[in-house]
Amino acid sequence: MEVSFILVNYNTTALLAQCLTALYKITGSSSPHFLFEVLVVDNASIQNPQPLLAAQFPQVIFLHSPKNNGFGAANNLAIPHTKGKYLFFLNPDAFLQNDAAFLLAQKMNEPQFAHCGLCGGELINAQGIPNQCFGNFPSIAGAIAALGFKFLFPAYYRKYMAVGVANYNALDKKVDYISGAAFMVRKNLVNLYGGFDDDFFLFFEETEWAWRLKQHGYYTMIFPEVKITHLEGGSTELGSYTFFNERTFRLYAQSRQLFYKKTSGRFFAAIMKPLDFLGDILQSIYRGESAAIFLKKCSILWKA
Repeated sequence: MEVSFILVNYNTTALLAQCLTALYKITGSSSPHFLFEVLVVDNASIQNPQPLLAAQFPQVIFLHSPKNNGFGAANNLAIPHTKGKYLFFLNPDAFLQNDAAFLLAQKMNEPQFAHCGLCGGELINAQGIPNQCFGNFPSIAGAIAALGFKFLFPAYYRKYMAVGVANYNALDKKVDYISGAAFMVRKNLVNLYGGFDDDFFLFFEETEWAWRLKQHGYYTMIFPEVKITHLEGGSTELGSYTFFNERTFRLYAQSRQLFYKKTSGRFFAAIMKPLDFLGDILQSIYRGESAAIFLKKCSILWKA
C-alpha cells in the first residue's frame, strides 16, 4: 500500500462527500498499479456520516470518535489503522485537482528527497486564486516586521518571515511548515517521532509537527504541480476567516502561545505575546472593526 488518506469529519457531511468524490475520481489515474486506502474519522458530529459513506463509499474505513478532542487527536486515532507507506491528511473542504497522492509519493520516493519528511502542493480557492499553503516558523523578527516592515519590503517578508504564505511561483521549494489542509508525511517518521500533538485542539498542530521533524533532520517541501482547491474554514464549522469569529480567534491565539512554549520555551512566549498583541490590534484597526470586536480581541489576546 502506497498511500493512506486520512480525513476528519466534523458536521461537514456534504463537503466530505464532495471531497471523496474528487479523491476517488482522480487518485490513481496516473497509474493503474497505485494502491491507496481512505480512512474517515468522525469527530463526534451531530449528523453521523456513516450511512452516507456506507451507501456511496463502502470502501472507506470508518472510525468514530465519541468526543471531539480536536483535529490532531482525531487524525491520530486513524494512524494505527493505516497500511500506507505515506499518510495523506486531507480536510473535507479540500478537493484534489490532479493525482496529488501519486505525484507526491513519486517525489518522496526520489533519493534527492530522502530527508523530506512532509510535503504538499499548491492550495487554491474556489476562484483558482492561490491560498495560503505554507509558512515560516514564527519569530521575533517576523512579529516585529508585521508591525510595519512588511509593507516596505513585502516580497522579502512573505518569503522569509510571514507565518502564512500563498505559493508565488511554480518552483519546488523547501519551507518551514505546510498547511494542515492537505499534506503527506512518511509513516515511518510517525512511528519514530509521533504524529500530531494532541495538546493542540486546532491551529499550529501541523506547524509544531514540522518543527519537531526538523529537530531530527527532516525538512518540508512544496511541490506546486500538485493542485488542491481549499475552501478555507469550511471543514472546521467555524466559518470563513474573512469575518471575525470569536471561537476561531480564541483557538488561534491559544494555540499560537502553546506553540511558542512547546518549541522555544515560556520566555520566548512571553516576548512574543505583546508583539502579537500589537500586530493583531493594528490589523483590527486597519480593517475598521467595531469597538466591540476590538475590545473582545484585546480580552482574548490578554488571556491567551
